[in-house]
Amino acid sequence: MADAKPIYQAFLDETSELMWNQDYATYATRMQYPYRMRTAAKDTFNEVPEDSVACSRAFRENLTAMGAQAFHRICIQAEFETSNRIHGVHTTYILRGATELLPPFRTHLTLHFVDGIWLGGDVVAEIRNADISINAAPVSNVTSIKRAM
Repeated sequence: MADAKPIYQAFLDETSELMWNQDYATYATRMQYPYRMRTAAKDTFNEVPEDSVACSRAFRENLTAMGAQAFHRICIQAEFETSNRIHGVHTTYILRGATELLPPFRTHLTLHFVDGIWLGGDVVAEIRNADISINAAPVSNVTSIKRAM
């Protein structure tokens, strides 16, 4: 079986660029629905592409408000769970120049190979929503669940 890390990193690079360049509609096509976005404080279920558009737009606007000039995600590990599913872990860096605006944080992401393309799935970010709004946008199916900190 092929090495999962280059596939995972290519997905991160592509979707990071789409989000950073505010191409939210194309970003939404790179996800498999439904999928769950989870932080320590909140779970959000994205049922349709419009949910991803809203969440990625809210996240990008949050980065802009913070003064971010760069957003990078670097694969730490990635492994095939099956021939059509990869589970990976990456570190996210949010920068202004060479200065970190937040401590780098880890995120777990599942990729699914569907109709010849890798699509993103469930996301678990190891950061508090109080530090950055990752899944703060309202979604079509109001199924967000607040978690105890």
